[in-house]
Amino acid sequence: MPNDFFQFKQFNVEQGGAAMKVCTDSCVLGAWASYHQPKYILDIGTGTGLLALMLAQKYPNAHIDAIEIDREAAIQAEFNFNQSHWKEDIKLIVADYSNWEANLKYDLIISNPPFFLKNLKSPDSKINLAHHADNESLKSLSKYIARNLNDSGKACIMYPPFESALFEKEMLKQGLYQNERVILYRDEKRKPFRHLVQFSHQKADLKESELLVKQQSQYSPEFVELLKEYYNIF
Repeated sequence: MPNDFFQFKQFNVEQGGAAMKVCTDSCVLGAWASYHQPKYILDIGTGTGLLALMLAQKYPNAHIDAIEIDREAAIQAEFNFNQSHWKEDIKLIVADYSNWEANLKYDLIISNPPFFLKNLKSPDSKINLAHHADNESLKSLSKYIARNLNDSGKACIMYPPFESALFEKEMLKQGLYQNERVILYRDEKRKPFRHLVQFSHQKADLKESELLVKQQSQYSPEFVELLKEYYNIF
């Protein structure tokens, strides 16, 4: 079973009350997502607060709004934010993102949304909320990002390959283009399990790369380089 906490170099993530635990792919997303000196960041579906905390460490001068619909997860996130160095820089919003609008547009939007369209659902409603999506949620998220991303902003989103292809089509309908895509593998023997995609309002040639978490049973050099500012084991 996952630990009730996960210790990073500069912060801890308590996760006992959250359906969505800290996982490697989320950490990759948080370390990979970037924007040059963002002033305003939005984390959609913050869960334990992991991505908000990773971005707060990376961009200590930014203000971060972190939205979470599940109240138990929000309580966990609030605790994690308050225990961090950046409690004044992160604002928790307990709401359904589709019913909440800021009075500004964001430089960077990040989300590790519920994504499994094809998998069997769990009898636990909280796990379903954290892990499962439907076609309407893909449309809703794409429209929301388009409304709240500023003209030069970036949106960094992670889905499994099948759901990512569907989401990319929805984003294109909203005038948001793929600028960068990372295809994530657990190791060299398995198929890709996540796509990390950066979108913007600007159309550009797609920059595509691959990342192995492990290579020959050890963390790959690329993974170590990406996570070295966060993981205690490096």
